[in-house]
Amino acid sequence: MFDESIVHLIHRTAYYVCKGGVEVEKEIMKREQSNPRFNFLFSPSSIEGEYYLWKTYSLLNGDTFKSWRESSFQIVEGGSNWIPPSCDAFRTGDFTSSSSSRTSGDGKRRKSGLHALSSKEKRKFNMMLGKLTLHSPSILSAMSYVMERAEASEEFVRMVVRKLLNKRGGEDDDEDLWMDEEEGNDEHPPLPLVLSWVYLVSDLLYNSSAQVIGASLLRTSIEMNLPEIFEVFCVIIQFLRIKCCCLLLYSI
Repeated sequence: MFDESIVHLIHRTAYYVCKGGVEVEKEIMKREQSNPRFNFLFSPSSIEGEYYLWKTYSLLNGDTFKSWRESSFQIVEGGSNWIPPSCDAFRTGDFTSSSSSRTSGDGKRRKSGLHALSSKEKRKFNMMLGKLTLHSPSILSAMSYVMERAEASEEFVRMVVRKLLNKRGGEDDDEDLWMDEEEGNDEHPPLPLVLSWVYLVSDLLYNSSAQVIGASLLRTSIEMNLPEIFEVFCVIIQFLRIKCCCLLLYSI
């Protein structure tokens, strides 16, 4: 997995985050953003990132550095099945086999570094995006779904950005996951729907400071996609300008 020094670094970071909350995590990320030894804070779906998320959750639930529950569990009902590492591996100093892992809800092991969401979770969130409105309850529902699964921030943000860019899917995506139930053509989504996605991004960015483990990763993920997001903003502004000009011409 990774060497003993990284294991101890993850343990130390998880300890201070548990003591000080998400503000401490954000401060560490800000201070160590150029330090490759802290990549586990910025890549939650990597082996090191998964181990850090598990260790933080484990400590928050009363486990210690020497002893913890080894049975699989779910942080969110219907979400990933987390499989803790063996306590014996640490007692014998075997850090090469000490990684935690997680499987999807159907029991299939996840590919490290790719998706942190199960197919069922991706499909449900995609349906939520397709039916999103500009009304607050609709935005709140989608935002709450993301915050409850904050360890998958990268994947959630990527799904929203693909929607904003009107893309179906990537090399690793199931094409049907990106198709809305009532959508079967390549037409651009209506402007109110696009604006609702923009509102969702704004709310997620605002709530990245929430006292939820992994929430701060939302800011990092959104920042990584800012160029594409601002491209959408430019298109929206141009569209509104053209529409205003047309309305003025018709009113003359």
